[in-house]
Amino acid sequence: MTLLNKMRKPDFWKASTLIVLVLYGLFFIYPIVNLLAQSIYDPSLGGFTLTHFNKFFSQPYYLKTIVNSFQVTIIATLPTLLIGIPLAYFTTVYKVKGKKFLNVIIILCSMSAPFIGAYSWILLLGRSGLITKFMLNTFGIVIPTSTVLVVFS
Repeated sequence: MTLLNKMRKPDFWKASTLIVLVLYGLFFIYPIVNLLAQSIYDPSLGGFTLTHFNKFFSQPYYLKTIVNSFQVTIIATLPTLLIGIPLAYFTTVYKVKGKKFLNVIIILCSMSAPFIGAYSWILLLGRSGLITKFMLNTFGIVIPTSTVLVVFS
């Protein structure tokens, strides 16, 4: 088989990769680029401007929000690094008793956020959930929990 025939032959993985990249560009990259383009363009001036950024960063409320976000990020990241890096080093280099238990704890921490989110959906949309009861008592609408909860969790 020649190189030209290999290139012409449709490949499932190439096609699926192309589809995923097109969808990624369409639903993620394009909106971000469009938003950034609109943020630096002023139709009344008909050109490039940074007045929107100046207006945003001159508001004390937004500036305080950004500072708080960075503070929370730094406060959460530093202890994580101070604990995580030495723990990762010692558990890989040395034979540590309870290594399997530590790995389980670490994996549980990684899984807790999605698990809590799924559990919240179950509490809201379960058979005796708040939204389910409200919809049934107010409008007489029954939410089929078997299909809804499978999708959300």
